[in-house]
Amino acid sequence: MTFGPQIIKNGVLDRQQLGDTVFGNEANLSQLNAIIQPAISNAIQDKLAFWRTQKAPIVILDVPLLVERGYHENDSVDQIIVVTVSEATQLARLKARNQLDDYAANNRIKSQLPLSEKVKVADYVIDNNGTLAATREQVAQVIAKLKEIAPEYAGK
Repeated sequence: MTFGPQIIKNGVLDRQQLGDTVFGNEANLSQLNAIIQPAISNAIQDKLAFWRTQKAPIVILDVPLLVERGYHENDSVDQIIVVTVSEATQLARLKARNQLDDYAANNRIKSQLPLSEKVKVADYVIDNNGTLAATREQVAQVIAKLKEIAPEYAGK
């Protein structure tokens, strides 16, 4: 087992243990990405192909490493939406969601491209610093715009 038997508990991947093993250790993170990213890339392509055959007018991918892994560079996506948040809010939310301390949360954040770099390739930016209602309104606006321009991308 690449990262040791401790990452499996009762037959289930212990995501916390795996995260502790790879985040903050560049070699381990690279090894994990070498293992999982080809499968993720194939899954993305398979899902896109399926939805294209279904003539779905819009398909939204939720891919945290879209830019880091270059998935946006092979014409798989037509538009890029980046959801931004302040560094303090990002850290607080990650800590709360995953029950992480500052060190572990910062290691996870540092393993990704900074949001400011992702914004540079974005077609749309959603500011997630406000209320849930404000974020939902921005999402609705982006989806409305995507529906409006979807015919431009039909048949690609």
